Amino acid sequence: MMDCQNCHSDTHQAQRTIYATQHPMQTQQTDRVLSPMFLTHVECTGCHIERVARKSGVLDSYGTVAKAVPQACDKCHEEGTGQQYIPFWQEKIKAMLEKVSRKLEQLKARARNTTNEQVASQLNQSIEQAQSILESVSADGSWGVHNFKYTEAQRQILDFYHAREYISKAASAIFGRDKKSRDAWINDWSHRLKHKQGTMGRLLKELESKRANLDSKNFIERDEEIRHAIVYYTNNKNRMSYTSHLKHNLPIGSGVTEAACKTVVKQRMCVSGSRWKDAGASCVLALRTLKLTKGRWQQFWSYVMRHGCTEY
Repeated sequence: MMDCQNCHSDTHQAQRTIYATQHPMQTQQTDRVLSPMFLTHVECTGCHIERVARKSGVLDSYGTVAKAVPQACDKCHEEGTGQQYIPFWQEKIKAMLEKVSRKLEQLKARARNTTNEQVASQLNQSIEQAQSILESVSADGSWGVHNFKYTEAQRQILDFYHAREYISKAASAIFGRDKKSRDAWINDWSHRLKHKQGTMGRLLKELESKRANLDSKNFIERDEEIRHAIVYYTNNKNRMSYTSHLKHNLPIGSGVTEAACKTVVKQRMCVSGSRWKDAGASCVLALRTLKLTKGRWQQFWSYVMRHGCTEY
């Protein structure tokens, strides 16, 4: 699979497992999220192109090691691709690991203090899973670059326009028929949620405050509506980093995906009289995505002209 393995059979095991998504948290191979580099048989030296001196340690002698650099991406992609995307992938995976680390310490504290054996067993299972993520990603050392598709799979985003609906529902419960105040509150918090980092914590505090100060009119129904909003935002707050996604020109709504389902898949695969097997459908859809994505068709043929293709 990778040329470095010819000499280093065990040295880079952590990197190899992440690259091929043989991740300890993904024991079911059917759930693997394969890297495009893995699928196109990119070897280690495809990205590790810069030779630097490195001390071997045991014999106190020096050798050379191939260092990966963002400029390697320019061989197959548009100039500057690596400089643009690699820091973003690494920033996200590091932030995820910080959250996992904090959660891990909380779980350990709860496991030490609980007297319920069933709860302790569940906590220890969660601790083992969190520890597995930390150890595997830390050992890999690329912070997501060895398999950015897997990294992206961990970076979920909740549809902004769906999240905004709960602001509207809560506003209706808070302001009732006062349309002017309701609309102003909705617009204010929607703008903050979309453009200001850390808004979710402030919004939850605002909802708790409004809930505590409701008047008696239709109290039960209104209180329940606000409670639903609080529960919804609490459960999804880690998937609402809209400011960061907009900063990196990533979509915050599901419209792009829904449109792609129609234009990429349905319009081609559901034509009258068509019948498909998995292998044929995969090939056609792969070509269709290349053709419909700006610049990718030419990049694909440039790559084939330089490196050839693999015959299956």
